[in-house]
Amino acid sequence: ATSFTASTASEIQVHDLNNPQQRARWKAHDADISCLSCSPFSVSMLSGAANGAACMWDLQKRPNKPTRTWLHPAQVVALQMLSQVSLVSAALDGVVALWDVRREGAAVAR
Repeated sequence: ATSFTASTASEIQVHDLNNPQQRARWKAHDADISCLSCSPFSVSMLSGAANGAACMWDLQKRPNKPTRTWLHPAQVVALQMLSQVSLVSAALDGVVALWDVRREGAAVAR
């Protein structure tokens, strides 16, 4: 089993629960990380930050940069994959957005 945590240094850490050693660690954001979510549809993880950035990380590769980044005008507080291509996010300002994960840019719907 694998566990993901976010540190106060804006880093994501990956732990193997059967082994006490850390599997991976990287600086993910330039602001505090406010939420993490794993995709049930692929080997990827999502992270949201206080500066409004939402990122997708490919965990099959060494995650040194996100595979996709989307921007909210406020702190991201929730991320959830709805399908292989759809992501829903919520921000502290009450905005809920639907994104197509195949591309960066504007939300499909708000």
